[in-house]
Amino acid sequence: MVGTPFLVATLVFLFTQYVTNFLSSGAIHMENQGTQRIAMASTEGLVVGFSTASSSEEARSIAENLIVKKLAACVQIVPAVESVYEWKGKLVKSPEVLMIIKAQRQHAQAVVQAIKEKHSYEVPEVVFTEIVDGNADYLQWARAATQPRGS
Repeated sequence: MVGTPFLVATLVFLFTQYVTNFLSSGAIHMENQGTQRIAMASTEGLVVGFSTASSSEEARSIAENLIVKKLAACVQIVPAVESVYEWKGKLVKSPEVLMIIKAQRQHAQAVVQAIKEKHSYEVPEVVFTEIVDGNADYLQWARAATQPRGS
């Protein structure tokens, strides 16, 4: 039986992908009363990253490292997801912990490197998708939270 956290994480990921694809396809035009364009919140340079860890402790250690290094504004840790994949010719079913990482695109490869340095997996998952729109106040905070100290 699949747990609620796994379902929530899966739905969040799928919804994010759907919205990203839908909005970037030009399928809709954001207009107010047919004449005024609605301004989207500035999302320039912001991404959401996804990674998994073998335990909550490992995920917490990785998350804290990303925050301290100012590579991520926030890392949400979602316990009890299950991953199914093929590894070295064998079908694997692994309980894992999902990390949802808010960061700046310019830090993406530094995030990948920081995760690889602390991760127990030979090939950890680290993938990113663009943020298309959102709460302008949150996005501004996320940008500020990932600026070097004193900037």
